[in-house]
Amino acid sequence: MVLRAIFVFIMTGDGVIKVIWVAVVLSVLSAQSYANEQKGKWEPGVSGTIAMLAGGAQSNSRLDSGPKNIDSLSGIGEDKMEAFFFPLAASHVDYTFANGNSRVQFGMQEADIALGRPHIELGYHQYVDNLGTFKFSYLPGILSATTWKDPYLVGEDRSETDRNIQGVRFQYSDILSSRFGLEMAYGDQKIDDELSGISFSPTAQQALDRNGDLYFIELSHLDPISKTWLVRSSVNYMRKDLSGKAMSSNKYTGQVAFLKRLAKGTFTVSATYHYEDFENVNPIFQDTRSDNGVGIMSTYVYKAPFNLKNVGLVALLGYHQDFSNIDFYDNYNVSVGTGVSYDF
Repeated sequence: MVLRAIFVFIMTGDGVIKVIWVAVVLSVLSAQSYANEQKGKWEPGVSGTIAMLAGGAQSNSRLDSGPKNIDSLSGIGEDKMEAFFFPLAASHVDYTFANGNSRVQFGMQEADIALGRPHIELGYHQYVDNLGTFKFSYLPGILSATTWKDPYLVGEDRSETDRNIQGVRFQYSDILSSRFGLEMAYGDQKIDDELSGISFSPTAQQALDRNGDLYFIELSHLDPISKTWLVRSSVNYMRKDLSGKAMSSNKYTGQVAFLKRLAKGTFTVSATYHYEDFENVNPIFQDTRSDNGVGIMSTYVYKAPFNLKNVGLVALLGYHQDFSNIDFYDNYNVSVGTGVSYDF
């Protein structure tokens, strides 16, 4: 079974872009193709995916988005509706060597919880008989995301700056034919012009610095419970070891996703829960931050519309909410979108 995924990323209130919803396209779902995926063998030559995505999202986050000018750090953030368009969402080009077990890839790969944002990567994939598939990737940080220089500035227009993450990742799928998967990653997060808390004091600015290191590890399992149903469950841990100790944290996430094959498409629904415990007292709010978050994502994929081979149409709906003991970091996101992909 070949899994194709399209991710939408929306800036939220904890300093990291969150995955709001995921569209999983089951490109091939026959028993034979499922066996081929588990063997880790690919068709030699050039292949890949081109995908485009558009839609809208409503959020009340204040840390990375929302209105330029805020009049208070307390209470609930103002709702803001934004349109998005990703002309190359989840697009990548692969070259598989003649042995069918070695592959290089350049572009946007599917899973990226590790660094919490879309990225371009260069990776090498190797299948080893009876062991599984190994993937080694370098993330050069070509793409940047925007955030506020000082999110806590009140009564004046806030200015944007770029956030960039470089990193490396190791993935090991179908470990010893067990359907378990392991992923580990490291990333270096840099804010071009980090001024968080400068409007308060140098001490506050130091404690709220968002530059630093990200460490991630995930264990997952893919279970075919029938001919048409699949369940993927995962648990992961992310360590944010940032220069600002009030922004450093330990985050624990669990997710379960159900995938259903339909006559000419697929339906997916997934649910997530995370708990994030921060390290030190926030100097602005005089409290140590602690967050809980829940999310649900649903997608429908229609394959080969109008008998167009290798084309898929996607409809998506997602909801995510963070509950924090500090009001400023409370936020929610609602996302809807449509997309089209082409496999070659």
